[in-house]
Amino acid sequence: MNSITPRLRPGNLWLAQVILAAVMLPAALLGAGGKPLSERQVLGLLQGGVASQRIEQLVRARGIDFYASNEILQQLQKAGALPELLSAMQAVNQPLSPQAEAFAENRKEAAAHRARGQKLLDRKLWPEAEAELRLAVQLDPTDPAAHFYLAHALTQEKKEAGAISEYREVLILAPDSAAAHCNLGGALLAKRDFAQAVSEYRASLSLSPANETARYGLAVTLYGEGKWAEAAAEFRMALRLDPAREDALCALGLALLQENKVNGAIQQYRKALHVNPRSATAHAGMGYALLKKGERRKALEQYRAAAALAPSNLNLRASYQALWLQLNP
Repeated sequence: MNSITPRLRPGNLWLAQVILAAVMLPAALLGAGGKPLSERQVLGLLQGGVASQRIEQLVRARGIDFYASNEILQQLQKAGALPELLSAMQAVNQPLSPQAEAFAENRKEAAAHRARGQKLLDRKLWPEAEAELRLAVQLDPTDPAAHFYLAHALTQEKKEAGAISEYREVLILAPDSAAAHCNLGGALLAKRDFAQAVSEYRASLSLSPANETARYGLAVTLYGEGKWAEAAAEFRMALRLDPAREDALCALGLALLQENKVNGAIQQYRKALHVNPRSATAHAGMGYALLKKGERRKALEQYRAAAALAPSNLNLRASYQALWLQLNP
């Protein structure tokens, strides 16, 4: 019978090499002069079954090139390190530099500020969240999440310029963040910077083609540029992701009206009203489409429904009254 040689996965090759080197290590090499052991080497030797006493000898002879924190010592203890080995590691421990200790403390404090900021965002306390997240960014400017949440807070406060700046920081630190590209597109759209908004939405979709928010945002931006056909195509793509999305149905109807495709627009408004019969936007859109088609009586009923559903909307009320007067001179 042919024997089968066990295969080592690539990720385990280093472990095999460490174990083999330790088992075959001549006694003479236990003297001083070897390179300090890394955390990975010590853990690999323990996991490979090398005696804790033998590793202790190596540590005392060579030292270690990492800081043996309590967390690391606990991990090594679970892997089989005896108290003598742990004591040896503590004895040769190289203390962190003051700069490294300060940086580690800053990152810990930054994470706490970020966590508080996120909770304040959940409660929609935008200024308070902004204050916490600014502290997080100051303490750890390399954290993309802190910049992301700060940008979100600024967006909610209508501080688009600040939000744009923070989202750009996110993309420097995390260029493949589809969410950051999408949200940056939204902030640019709010400033009516259509060209850059389109670029960001497309970047988001290249990373996450199923991003419904980016697809809808791209469609709205193209509509803002007056590119009705392209906008309609993107609204249809958004509806493939969510066929029952009322705002996309109404927006597609509006884009079709801009192309004078009245029947197609009416079809979309009917779908929107099927999804939500109490949609003032859909009723108003249907009324406008029927009016363009010349069906003024039917349009009047749609405007009546829209005005009743949104009594605070003075434009809808005025449109209804104006059409009523035309039909009832």
